Amino acid sequence: MINDKFLKNWLKILDYNKKINEFPEQGDVLEEVRIPFTPIEVEAHLLYNFFKYIYPEIINDQQNILDIIISKDQKKILDIILYETKEPGVPDSYKKLNPNLLKSRKFSTEKLEESFFYIQKRILKKKEIRISHIRIFNEEFIRILNNQMQNADNISFHDFFLSFLEIIEKSIREKLLFICPKPNLLSFLEELLNFLNQFQLPALFNIFSNYFFKENGVIIFYSEKFSFIVELKKNNNKKSNYNIKFYNPKDIGIDFNNIEKKDILKQVNNKFKKTTTYLIEQGQILRILNELFEFEIPIQKDKLRLFLQKLLFQFRSFETNWYKYPRPKIYGTFRRFLIQLFGFNYNLKKISHWAIPELLFKSDLFFGMNNRIIFIITNLNPNNNSKDNNNIALLLETEKNSLTNLQHLSMKDFGEKFSITHIEKIRNELSEQYGFINAIIKIDKILIDLFINNFLFKFTKFQLFSKLKTIKAIKNEKYFAIYPEIPIYKFIKNSRPLKLFKTILPILIDKHEF
Repeated sequence: MINDKFLKNWLKILDYNKKINEFPEQGDVLEEVRIPFTPIEVEAHLLYNFFKYIYPEIINDQQNILDIIISKDQKKILDIILYETKEPGVPDSYKKLNPNLLKSRKFSTEKLEESFFYIQKRILKKKEIRISHIRIFNEEFIRILNNQMQNADNISFHDFFLSFLEIIEKSIREKLLFICPKPNLLSFLEELLNFLNQFQLPALFNIFSNYFFKENGVIIFYSEKFSFIVELKKNNNKKSNYNIKFYNPKDIGIDFNNIEKKDILKQVNNKFKKTTTYLIEQGQILRILNELFEFEIPIQKDKLRLFLQKLLFQFRSFETNWYKYPRPKIYGTFRRFLIQLFGFNYNLKKISHWAIPELLFKSDLFFGMNNRIIFIITNLNPNNNSKDNNNIALLLETEKNSLTNLQHLSMKDFGEKFSITHIEKIRNELSEQYGFINAIIKIDKILIDLFINNFLFKFTKFQLFSKLKTIKAIKNEKYFAIYPEIPIYKFIKNSRPLKLFKTILPILIDKHEF
């Protein structure tokens, strides 16, 4: 039932895990395996550490796992596989049990918790092993995975990850995969897909990957327990133009023990010869991810604001929670002093992690506590004419200060006359179809690209003219418009770019050097 290549690789992983659990000193022996379900090959001890330190943080931190494969109609148990784990999250043995060990009439995915307690007692009685959680796979899920494995050798990481997201989305929407007790990650994905409606995870990934995989780079995920290195490689000859590779620091001749993080950065950068190298505290990433997975949907805006504050706090914690090499000049005292002489306080270590979310969420009050807002993302051609087939329209609904619905709208609803001059008519027509529309916000992809490039990717460079160019684009109705106009938008439109930048900067940066 399971793909032969996958099974061979999986058994190799189990053998290695068992060997390391029994003889930890053999962890230095190099052995290549493939990360399950992926085309990515890694050193086996690195994968062992993933199991040991990452899996318990995300899925379950107790010992012993039971996998159950069920029929397509979910009425028959086809296979039962028991994994004993001396270390939580690290399977090191593989036992196939008789499917008749569990009675089908006492097993139901619709009453998963009751079924789990029954299975737990049954396995304890028959095998004298207490399992911590069960993973249930529909045979259709196995069939889809087998198809994925057949092409795993010939695709880039980008293509693999798109197909993997498709599998995850299909499995959740069609209930082909269950885990009990249900981890926060799975609950979050279920609620997120319900919130996104027709929007698909691969489409979202495509949008963001276009921005975050623009250049070669190296990221060090640092932890005192175990660290690993991720190399991002661009391939300009392919449309899906990047791949990813994982490294164990010791395997490339770098020992992180008793070395300052700045020296680690320098050694890794010299080894890979990349333009940029980052070091990120692994524990901070896991903490942020776990808080994200705890979100309940509908998302309360107060919780979203608090989460944004925590993200910005991580951002301002340069050389505490994250590092960059070469060290950005903007963090130098003398460079900041020269910039401040011209009236600009640009201290990124003092970015206001509380004021920025407050400003964003207070602005939302102009639309009311319960509202429907349509966001239109346009794509202007070189002649500044809108291509309707490239435009995206989203309807975001808020009720009782919570985000309740995100809906993708057809651009046919806007007609061929879509433009800022017809926005009032469009609003009235759409209000008849979807309920009263409180506002329409139009933003062009050109402006999004300018903002991301000049304020996010180049945040460590004080390039005044580039930033003023972005602000000037915000003032241009071709690229950004709100209807009906709210006070903050009127203020932006009526202010000169330089004056506006000087006005906003003290809000974004704490002026007290403490």
